[in-house]
Amino acid sequence: MQPAVRPRQPRRHGATRRDARSSAAPSRVDLWLNRLVSVAVVTATLVGGLAVLVTLFFD
Repeated sequence: MQPAVRPRQPRRHGATRRDARSSAAPSRVDLWLNRLVSVAVVTATLVGGLAVLVTLFFD
């Protein structure tokens, strides 16, 4: 007779198996790109907010 409950197996998140090396610190290019994207997002947010204010108050 087989047990009614199957033994639990560890769940895998995602189909890609990665080496332990891939979780190393990000490279300098990654850090530079992250900084560039952050500056671009902040700039776009400020410009968009300013455009909304100008439209509301001066139109």
